[in-house]
Amino acid sequence: MSENNKPKKRQGILGSLVRAILAVIKGMF
Repeated sequence: MSENNKPKKRQGILGSLVRAILAVIKGMF
């Protein structure tokens, strides 16, 4: 169960990174 809490926090960080990357890709294209 402790492992489930860590991924949740990481998912939030990864989600923000993915959105930033997508924004950069859209800006380039």
